[in-house]
Amino acid sequence: MLKASTENEVKRLIYASTSEVYGTAQEVPMTENHPLNPASPYAASKLAADRLCFAYYNTFNTNVTVVRPFNTFGPRQKDSGYASAIPLFIKRVLQGKPPIIYGDGKQTRDYLYIKDAVDAYLKILASENLSGETVNVGTGRETTITELARSIIKLSGQDDIKAVHTSPRPGEVRRLCADATKIKRACGWKPKYPVEKGLREIIQWYRNLQEDVWLDDTSRFTYGNQDDRL
Repeated sequence: MLKASTENEVKRLIYASTSEVYGTAQEVPMTENHPLNPASPYAASKLAADRLCFAYYNTFNTNVTVVRPFNTFGPRQKDSGYASAIPLFIKRVLQGKPPIIYGDGKQTRDYLYIKDAVDAYLKILASENLSGETVNVGTGRETTITELARSIIKLSGQDDIKAVHTSPRPGEVRRLCADATKIKRACGWKPKYPVEKGLREIIQWYRNLQEDVWLDDTSRFTYGNQDDRL
């Protein structure tokens, strides 16, 4: 993509990186100058692509912006893999089952609703001031995994359910919280969805699916003629 964008003089290329490249927060909130310390192979691969973007910018003047969204969530999100706490929690709670928390649940994330994320990407795409820059996109609010589970239980009306804990995951980041000052100043962007508002929308989205689309706790939904992996 970098090579093709350079050769065809594409006006703007946005690379979707991740806040995971920072590793656990050494200072909060985390600016774009926070030390880079990826803790997982996924995060390391994203950081490698970050560096390649800047190499193209410095060598060929490729008009690329590296965006580091924090923990994005919303309807149709995949419900398997490392970053799937919200859809997995919701599916289990709506089935009357307890959410499963890895470790003590005190690890924090900065949850960014998908509508806010899309709005940020569009504003960055239209900006003339962010070529060759890294841009954080997040709310600046930390939520512990325990708080997240409790919110989903409450918003789902399943107050009798209690989360259960299992062994911690190796290489898991303990704390993430964005400083989004740069995008606010450059583009006038600000988040409109507190985590609770986003959770209400995604919970309702799950409820609007027909009952026969539920297959199991971890796989996929099928409805109509479409096989939709979240």
